[in-house]
Amino acid sequence: MKHKTIIILILLLAKINLFSQKPEYILPGQSKLLEPKTDTLWVLNNKQFKQTIIAKEQLKICNKQLDIYKNMTDSLKAINEVYDQKVKLLEQDRDYYIKNWKEAENDLKLLAELNKRQSAMTQIAIVAGITATIIAFFGGFLLAK
Repeated sequence: MKHKTIIILILLLAKINLFSQKPEYILPGQSKLLEPKTDTLWVLNNKQFKQTIIAKEQLKICNKQLDIYKNMTDSLKAINEVYDQKVKLLEQDRDYYIKNWKEAENDLKLLAELNKRQSAMTQIAIVAGITATIIAFFGGFLLAK
């Protein structure tokens, strides 16, 4: 089956090449009778022919520019991927530092509360100590008499 398909394709390609017409030119004042069998016949004057050649050259230039633009687009895509990776990394860093900042704030609030409690306990201890000292002093004074 594969061999038959290959043979049919070769025959079709050969037929297209064998029956295609070759370009011909007609000089001014000459005439010629052409009978296109498989192709469309196009008749161009010099101006149109030159415009066709110019258009062909412009197409080549446009295709080269297109290739350059594709390369530039690919480069920009690669650069954007690098920037996206950097953005993700910076977002992770930002989230890490925000988390640490919140933990530090919570620790600071806890320490402030502990400091207030300790300060209150210290003041109570000072007052109790002063009171005990005064009571002991007067108690000792009264006992000594």
